[in-house]
Amino acid sequence: MFSLLGIDETIKNVYLLSKSHMENQSIKQVADLKPYYLKFLNQHQPYQPVNFTDNIFVSATNKLEQLKNAYQPGGLDDLNQVDMMGENYNIEERCQLQYRVHQGYQQLTRENKELKCIFDLVIHSVFFRKSAKICNLQSFGGSSSTAMGSIWISGHGALTTEDIAEFLLHELIHHLLFIDERCHQQFNYQEIVKRENYATSALLKKKRPMDKVVHSIIVASEIIIARDRFLGCANVSVHPASEILRKNINLSIEDVISMPQLNHLISNRVECLLIKAYKSINQRRPL
Repeated sequence: MFSLLGIDETIKNVYLLSKSHMENQSIKQVADLKPYYLKFLNQHQPYQPVNFTDNIFVSATNKLEQLKNAYQPGGLDDLNQVDMMGENYNIEERCQLQYRVHQGYQQLTRENKELKCIFDLVIHSVFFRKSAKICNLQSFGGSSSTAMGSIWISGHGALTTEDIAEFLLHELIHHLLFIDERCHQQFNYQEIVKRENYATSALLKKKRPMDKVVHSIIVASEIIIARDRFLGCANVSVHPASEILRKNINLSIEDVISMPQLNHLISNRVECLLIKAYKSINQRRPL
């Protein structure tokens, strides 16, 4: 989403959400948008604790509980993500995780100042809770449209700094899509909730609701683009190799566009994003 839309369109989306709270204040640089964006979130999702401080790591127990509760399940929460959140970490464990995630953040943003600008604008909270084990599976963490701007990190698995960098990018792209959806129509939710309208996810390779599938395609595409441009892909296990991702994205897009009632499921804007994703990951394909 960051690369597919471009930084100007990305900032414009945040501006569109924020402008009703500006009260004729002038915006001279991107960082000036943040307090108004946070005010929007505070009003739009009042059940979510919005972090107005400069420290994105949330540690207060009451805030952690509120953030957990903000990840509200819905008809399209097919993976029951809210049930995956487990117990809090103790102070020592949390400090270790904060250090590791900060290293991952630096790895992600060091070579791309525009990406740093967008991450710092959009993400206000990172919080740690263990992952419960469901069907012998655990989660690395995640994001929710009901808690925009916050990222849950479980600390599960022996992740490298490079893994954490990719994970942070993965979650940022979800939030940029959440923001875009508040500005532009994306899905017909009455239709995509129906199982006959599920499609194949580019990341999990299973049938999922259309919004999750589109997110998987855009996220996976942005991972490939970032690896090609500035991240590299050495020492990474949190996502598959780029060629595998590319193959899965193409199969997922093919599955989506073959749906007979596609124009009743997604908007023209989403279709354009899918076309951009396809072109972006295939135009410089290695020989």
